[in-house]
Amino acid sequence: MISENGGNDNLFRSGLKPHITLSSFRSTDIEIFCEKLHEFAINTNKFKITLDSISTFDLNPDVIYLKPNIITDLQRIYKDFHSYFFDVVKNVNVNCLPNNWIPHSAIGIKIKREMTKPILNDLKKNFLPFDVHM
Repeated sequence: MISENGGNDNLFRSGLKPHITLSSFRSTDIEIFCEKLHEFAINTNKFKITLDSISTFDLNPDVIYLKPNIITDLQRIYKDFHSYFFDVVKNVNVNCLPNNWIPHSAIGIKIKREMTKPILNDLKKNFLPFDVHM
């Protein structure tokens, strides 16, 4: 629908699956990180979130995303992740630091400014909140 309204489908063509980013960083020992990530995933209980609205990051080009309701489980996992990986990840992206982190699931990236509003209007006409089990 985004590409039909003048946006692009770069996000989906890239092979990325819908997700909520807990962190982004520039350096780590990949082997240690992968081992710890496996341990973290095994020890993290599944939970449910509701993606209940559509919003944008006003970046020019813009990002359109689904916004989860902020629930305790998601906030806890975010904090647990950063505590667990404190000694492994370095140079965390400023947007993933505790006071800057905005949980989101991007559905459109690099959207031209003039296309953002029409795309949002169309998406909001048909959008219904939905649950995701993580």
